[in-house]
Amino acid sequence: MSDASRARLLELFRSRALLFGTFRLASGKESSYYINSKRALFHSECAALLGDALYEATIEPPAPDVG
Repeated sequence: MSDASRARLLELFRSRALLFGTFRLASGKESSYYINSKRALFHSECAALLGDALYEATIEPPAPDVG
C-alpha cells in the first residue's frame, strides 16, 4: 500500500469515524469523543483501501527454494 493510500485511509477514518462532542458510553461515563468505525467502513473508497491494506498485511511470503 502506498503512503498516499495509507494517508487517504487515515484521512477518511478521521473525517468519517471520529466524532467530537459529549457522548454517554455504555458504562454510563461521558466522553468528549467517539469512534464509530462503521461510518468509515461502509464508505466505498475506505472499504477498498482497507481491503488493499488487509490483503498486503496477510500475503504469505513465497516458500523458500529447497534443493
